[in-house]
Amino acid sequence: MAGGFWQFFGLDPSERASSPAFQSPPAVVPEASPSPEALPEPGPWRGEETHEGHRFIDLGRGHITPRPQARRAVRYIAPDPTGRLPIERMMARVQAGDCLFIDLTGLVHMQAHQDALRSELRRLGQTTGVGAWALDSDDLLFLVPGAEVMMDTSKHLLGRPMRALLPSS
Repeated sequence: MAGGFWQFFGLDPSERASSPAFQSPPAVVPEASPSPEALPEPGPWRGEETHEGHRFIDLGRGHITPRPQARRAVRYIAPDPTGRLPIERMMARVQAGDCLFIDLTGLVHMQAHQDALRSELRRLGQTTGVGAWALDSDDLLFLVPGAEVMMDTSKHLLGRPMRALLPSS
C-alpha cells in the first residue's frame, strides 16, 4: 500500500504533480468597473502626506497587529525508522486538542508489530478518554480526535461540539 494516506482521500500519489489542484490557477478576468455615480465619496485622508501634499501610507510605522496563535492542529504521525510511536507526546497533543492521523502502512510486512502499535493506540484512547478510529479496512490508518472534538459516527461529522444557543430576549 504505497500511497495509503493519499488513496484514503481518493488521490493517486503518482498523479499528484499533474493534478489540476497542484497547477497554477487560471488568470482572473477583471470585472467591469462600476459607474462613477455608484462609487462612495472618499472620507477625509488620515494618512501621511509629503511636503508637496502627496498622500502616502508609511509601511514602516508598524501598525501591523500580530496574528493569533492557533491552539489546535491536525498532525500526521508515522512510526520512526525503528517502528515506534511517540505515545507520550501524542497523549499530550491529544489532550491539547490536536487531531492525530496515524499511518501504519510502512509496517505492512510486520503483522505482530502492527498489533502491538494498535494496542498502544487503544491504550492511548482509553487514557485520554477518546477513541482511536480505524479509517481503512486494513486497520493501517487511524484517527485520534483531540480533547473536546466531537466525532459523530452516524452522520460522519468531525469538529467541535455546537454550543446551545441562548434564546434572545
